[in-house]
Amino acid sequence: MAHPARSGWGLAVSAGIGLAVLAAAAGWYYGHGFPASRPLPAASRPARVHRARPRPVPPALTVTVSPASGTVWGRLAEPITLHFSQPVAADGFRPPALSPAVPGRWVRVSARTWSFEPQQPWYPLSVVRLRLAAGVQAVNGAHLPRAVQARWAAPPGSDLTLDEALARLGYLPVSFTPAVPWPQGTAAWLAVLRHPLPGSFSWAYPDIPAQLAGLWQPGSANLLLRGAVMAFERQHGLPTDGVAGPAVWQALVAALAAGQTNPDGYTYVLVQETLPETLYLWHDGQVVLTSLANTGIPQSPTLLGTFPIYLRYRSQDMRGVNPWGQPYNDPGVPFVNYFAEADAIHGFVRARYGFPQSLGCVELPVPEAAAVWPYLHIGTLVTVLPPGTPAGLPGAPPPGGTAPGASQSSSGSGTASGSGGGSTPVPPPPPPPPGGGVPSNTTG
Repeated sequence: MAHPARSGWGLAVSAGIGLAVLAAAAGWYYGHGFPASRPLPAASRPARVHRARPRPVPPALTVTVSPASGTVWGRLAEPITLHFSQPVAADGFRPPALSPAVPGRWVRVSARTWSFEPQQPWYPLSVVRLRLAAGVQAVNGAHLPRAVQARWAAPPGSDLTLDEALARLGYLPVSFTPAVPWPQGTAAWLAVLRHPLPGSFSWAYPDIPAQLAGLWQPGSANLLLRGAVMAFERQHGLPTDGVAGPAVWQALVAALAAGQTNPDGYTYVLVQETLPETLYLWHDGQVVLTSLANTGIPQSPTLLGTFPIYLRYRSQDMRGVNPWGQPYNDPGVPFVNYFAEADAIHGFVRARYGFPQSLGCVELPVPEAAAVWPYLHIGTLVTVLPPGTPAGLPGAPPPGGTAPGASQSSSGSGTASGSGGGSTPVPPPPPPPPGGGVPSNTTG
């Protein structure tokens, strides 16, 4: 059956219904707050952000140290100043560490400057170190970003003060008479380390060997002073380098304040190469022993001049090669006292004595070497004179003779009486150098 055709009115009705449905849907859609051109409620609008301008950052705090780091001070009690680039609050300053420390105080000179005022000097030649930790705070909030370090050297002490002090303690063959009273106590001695006392020197003994007297030069660095410093160092357990550094000055001031004098007396050794070769032992003003001796042969001579003893062994094995290329090994060489490089005074058995036989050492008969041993110490001066030079010893017995009161030995050379007769206890020898570094050309 055929369908009737749709009229135009029917299409219009259908279209109208469709539009009505769309309009109703659109009204619901926009009425429930979905995107549309309708404005949002006020509470849904984004807040406006007000950004503050950044505060200026203060420049980093810096500091200048005075005296400049790396310099040598002009005085022992040198003030140290810190100058900051900005004012520092009183409670924002932390005192730096000083080494070595001395009594003193940090003083606020101004808002930017602090100064350390030492109440006691540093010892001569001290290396003084300062370390200021980071974090010092300026008034405006700036901080010291990193630690600051500085170092200085204290000036040397006076050689003349050193002469006076060592003479006072008996380490020199001279006496010193001050024109003012001697300082009393540590503080008083510290005050004169660079300011010698007025006064005069004189010989401590009536008969001074001419060679020894010629070494005396007050107020200057010389062998006599070096030997005295070495003797003092040994007595006080310090390295025996003969240099008056801060440890020596500190021990010296303590010894002066306590009146600790030299317990060993003063000894000097003179070796004469004029035949018969002879060793003279001079102690506290008199020759206490003479002995025939052997010095070095022409191919390996003994060094001439004056030298301080720097190393001692009660017994030592000596090994080396002689000038002809032949090795030698002399075990148990007794009473060894090194004074010039590998040259030493020691005992050695020979058929005869009094002429050159060694490879540089000064050989003595063993009994005489034992008698000499207690008199000798680190710092004792030894002078070796060439042939033809007079000994210059007032009151010295002839070579091979004896001092007053000394006994004659079977070898024809003198032995000392009293404490120098070999019966005095002697300390054990120092240990050999690291690695067994024994001088190789030290035997006869």
